Amino acid sequence: MDPKDRLLPAITNSAPYREPPGLCCLALPAGLYHIQKVPLELAETVDQRSQVCWEVEQTLAVNGGEYRVDYAVTGSSAIWVAIPSLYANSIGSIFGSPTTEVRLVASPIALCRGVQEECGESFAAFLVESGWVTRLQITGSSIDAVSTVSPSNSEPNGAGNLLELLGKHVQASPTGKTAIACEPDLVSDAKATRILDKLDQVRPTDDADPLMWVAHGAALTTLDEDLL
Repeated sequence: MDPKDRLLPAITNSAPYREPPGLCCLALPAGLYHIQKVPLELAETVDQRSQVCWEVEQTLAVNGGEYRVDYAVTGSSAIWVAIPSLYANSIGSIFGSPTTEVRLVASPIALCRGVQEECGESFAAFLVESGWVTRLQITGSSIDAVSTVSPSNSEPNGAGNLLELLGKHVQASPTGKTAIACEPDLVSDAKATRILDKLDQVRPTDDADPLMWVAHGAALTTLDEDLL
């Protein structure tokens, strides 16, 4: 699916404007990016990037240049994020102005940055969006673990399956501060099943929508031009 078709309603409904913006910082939802953790064998920075790009090309069966690739080294591993290079132009066309600059970040990375501003320490973060559940484990400023999963499309009751997936991730997560960003209805359902009872749950200041962590983190990350 063209990302423009998927994101057009959300952009036009949530950010009405009279003049095209000069800059749009956008967190891409699940399905519009790839994120993965891989073993890292090489020590030199240049060699590390070459290895990560090779891993991306093998995983996605693409040639170099088709994706914008960023990565972070975590011990002997690397977490890479790949976003199709054409997405920025496609999304930029929504605004109808050649002067609008679009900067993109994967939503889990945006969530991580947004929650770091709130926690300032180690924590787990869960993002439930677009039929996917993503878990991040953060120690200091490093992403130690990341996984993104979706219920099988063949199974009925998609919302229930998402809640079940969230529950499994929560139970498997180390104890400590935990941030959960998802639609308010899903939070209510999770509370009803008591899967969040034992969590030391971090909440946004002023009782803001937890998904605002993602928007805030997208702005911080893309303005720094430092994805990971």
